[in-house]
Amino acid sequence: MDLSSQRPGSVPGDSHHQALSWWLHPGSLRKEIESSSGRGSIERCYRFGSGFLRLTAHDPLLDERFADLYGECAVEAAEADPASTVGCVVRLHDERPLAMVSFEDPEPLNATGLYQLLFEEWGFRMHGAEQAGWWTLAFNLEPDLPLAAGSSQHFLFDSNQIWQPLAGQLALNRVLMLQRRSLFFHAAALSIGGAGVILAGGKGQGKTTLSLALAARGHGWLGDEVAAVSTGSWSLLPFRRSASIRRGPASAAVADRLAAGKYPEEKHPDGSLRTRVRIGELFPDAAAGEVPLKALFVLLGRETPARVERIAPRREHLVRLPILRCTMWEMPVARRFLALTRTLASVALFHLHPGDPDESADLIERTMEELGR
Repeated sequence: MDLSSQRPGSVPGDSHHQALSWWLHPGSLRKEIESSSGRGSIERCYRFGSGFLRLTAHDPLLDERFADLYGECAVEAAEADPASTVGCVVRLHDERPLAMVSFEDPEPLNATGLYQLLFEEWGFRMHGAEQAGWWTLAFNLEPDLPLAAGSSQHFLFDSNQIWQPLAGQLALNRVLMLQRRSLFFHAAALSIGGAGVILAGGKGQGKTTLSLALAARGHGWLGDEVAAVSTGSWSLLPFRRSASIRRGPASAAVADRLAAGKYPEEKHPDGSLRTRVRIGELFPDAAAGEVPLKALFVLLGRETPARVERIAPRREHLVRLPILRCTMWEMPVARRFLALTRTLASVALFHLHPGDPDESADLIERTMEELGR
């Protein structure tokens, strides 16, 4: 879910700015930014699962990048339910290279515990507060150069560093963590013949490749990064982010569409080049709404020919589900385990060893046809 192809905090600030030690007095800087004249802002509203983000950005780069990634999740502000809407305002200091991100939640929220988990996963470390109610955040390899100072509702960022990806991640996770009746998986989600399908697997195992191959055949594409499951209706919810397509094997139909268009390439932190494209532009007929969840395919090692086998869900499969940390993070372990158990009990579970993308898409289509009989 990175907002940028660059790692947050990867560009150090100048020595003069570092010497100011701005992170030692975040409270007063917050007041300065709030009372500043401000700059032109753009307000957009997005839907993620059953929650909404109202983003007001004074920083054009963050606004444009967020819209580029999540434009297919954009909704009219009037559609947002105030009871499930997180407000996020991004301001820039008039004189100093500082940015501030402020959150307004529909209910009291203590996100510090979740932040600690997320920051550790992203390669950052929280440090003790220099001022009451504030703490600092630094990249593990640069502990003496904080990227941010944070409190429960506000984040100050050194805008000489790359801060927008982290700010976007915080906003997105803040929306997801409030959805206590939803599960979020790092997986692709589709609608095949009116049935919801999840494709789960590790990085590089073909989730995007296979989901695009199925979208090219007219199946509904709900997303390839996050699969959102409503535990109230046991259905999949749309969570469409622009796809980041690696170079390599691809369905013939996908390769033809990509070749016919002009889609930008960007370099990722791992050094690979990816093509960034909105699926609505690539396959206009692949739009899909909420759909009952019927099957979960766990992608394993590649084989020729592709092979699928239905398995009986066991405890070991729960451990391997790629669930996002923002899912039910406040919930006791026993209740979380029960929710995941119910998810597996309500769907058909398969192990899939993908091969050629078109051959693998054929296999999934046949499997879902047999499941529906």
